Amino acid sequence: MPAYTKAEASTTRRGRGLRSSEPRATPAYTKVEASRYLGIPHRTLHDWVSGKSDSGGGRQHPLVSIAAPSRHLLSFENILELHVLAALRHVHGVRMRVIRNALDCLQTRLGVARPLIDEQMCTDGKTILVHRLDRLFDAGHDWQTSMLELLDVHLDRIERNPAGIATRLFPFTRRGPRDRRAAARQPRVVVMDPAVAFGRAVIAGSRVSTAEVADRYKAGDSIADLVQDYARTRAEIEEAIRCELDLKAA
Repeated sequence: MPAYTKAEASTTRRGRGLRSSEPRATPAYTKVEASRYLGIPHRTLHDWVSGKSDSGGGRQHPLVSIAAPSRHLLSFENILELHVLAALRHVHGVRMRVIRNALDCLQTRLGVARPLIDEQMCTDGKTILVHRLDRLFDAGHDWQTSMLELLDVHLDRIERNPAGIATRLFPFTRRGPRDRRAAARQPRVVVMDPAVAFGRAVIAGSRVSTAEVADRYKAGDSIADLVQDYARTRAEIEEAIRCELDLKAA
């Protein structure tokens, strides 16, 4: 992997003293890969990580500061941030301007460097971000309840170690989880772990890359052949394919 520029290395040193070599902060994913794994349209993801032109001819700063902007590469931390941001955005069409202002306030007023993946979301019962946003948005109780329900489902797919540090993500493999019940029913077969296979999506409990499975499927291998070759269940193979391909193609 190419060496970091000085600026890129500094962006990976989070407030908790992470080094640029820390796997969670290492640039590893292209925007196309992040878009595919997270089910976020590529144009939308690009605006979130690169900033968007405003009506005055300027450019808004990115909602998510990616690990290696000069190479357009994202880290596992960025993947987690986008996963949570997608949950915020897709509840009742919350406007990006409102989310942007709230995140800015959390960073400046409360000193939260990365509010979307703040460890306190886990240690304080996963409600702290919602409570903070509720105060900043001045939103009603119904909105908060809906936000909390869907955020809980999204945050439950982030696995943390005893210290509260996010270590693994089980991405949604069925697209459009905007309803709490539908989202909660999605399988946890595919996992992303920066300590396994360089953070590529794999079948949980293995190092079998979803990309490799999908490539073989596209090349003509049957699901039965893939089940036998990888010694995984049919459901696991099918979910690996869904992770990489359109549902219609899978």
